[in-house]
Amino acid sequence: MAARLFFNFRSFVRDKAEWVS
Repeated sequence: MAARLFFNFRSFVRDKAEWVS
């Protein structure tokens, strides 16, 4: 479960990073 949450968080951060760029 923790691993899944971490993966989801990472994906969210990546999406936000693309928006900022």
